[in-house]
Amino acid sequence: MDQYSYSQPSSSSVESVKSRDRERDHYGIPMKCWCGGELQLIPNTTGEYQGRLCYKCARSADGCLHLHKFWDKAIVEEIHDLHKKLLERDDHINYLTLGPNGTKVYPSMLSAQIEYHGEEMGHIRQLVREIGDGYEELSSNKGYSLC
Repeated sequence: MDQYSYSQPSSSSVESVKSRDRERDHYGIPMKCWCGGELQLIPNTTGEYQGRLCYKCARSADGCLHLHKFWDKAIVEEIHDLHKKLLERDDHINYLTLGPNGTKVYPSMLSAQIEYHGEEMGHIRQLVREIGDGYEELSSNKGYSLC
């Protein structure tokens, strides 16, 4: 029996690989090769994937290590990233549109509510002024003071 065994990687290790690839710009649609060279989208000419579109460095003929990534894989990764960003934005919008008591706040109604509350505040200010004026009048006639 061999002392080494192989098992499928856990989902967390797969995610860490994806995160590492994302940090190194290996995830999604590549913009440049690792060497800084321009990428070309060309059909693969060798192996079982002959004819499959791939991103390949224009300098790959020099024998060094250069980027070679299949187009369909890059597109799937890019769509996955966009889907994740869309879900994050949905969560953010849902968070921003929740009221203090957990009810849904509709942004289109916010301006009407602000206007209404502004009018209410105006009425309250007017009442406070009237009460203040009434108190001053009362205190001047009877000799009362605020303190």
